[in-house]
Amino acid sequence: MSNLIPISIEPDVLTDFVEEFDQIYQEIEHRTIMLEDEPYNINLLIEIKTYFSDLWYQSNKLDMIALSESLHETIKCFNILLEWQVYPNGMSQFILLLIDCIMTLIRDIQHQAVINIQKTQNILMALQYIILVENIDKIESGVTKAIKSITQEMNEFLIDHIF
Repeated sequence: MSNLIPISIEPDVLTDFVEEFDQIYQEIEHRTIMLEDEPYNINLLIEIKTYFSDLWYQSNKLDMIALSESLHETIKCFNILLEWQVYPNGMSQFILLLIDCIMTLIRDIQHQAVINIQKTQNILMALQYIILVENIDKIESGVTKAIKSITQEMNEFLIDHIF
């Protein structure tokens, strides 16, 4: 069974989506860096979640189900952090790695017209380390595990594209 799902989106619609993603990517990156200096600024976390929500909405509209699922779980992760009003150590690193993984998925869609299900599943698995944390005392451990998982995904991506 192939891990690749073909995507059929009109080229101009896809170009618009990729351009919007590039803008959102920059905004998420900027706000994540700002959070490093202001880790208690929950408004920045809300803004980042809103950008992920925008991506989720667009991916749903374009019927990119696998990507939508990853983005939906990302939003769930942010909801937990917002509910607990916490921004754990390492979260900035995780957000930046996560958005990079999502970028690789979108680049695959753009250049190959496919979504790699294995990559989306790996993202979902990394997010579960945060989503399934039972209490606030274990959130940093969950983030650390999520970072390790998403770093492995990015390393596999680099190996696939170098060789």
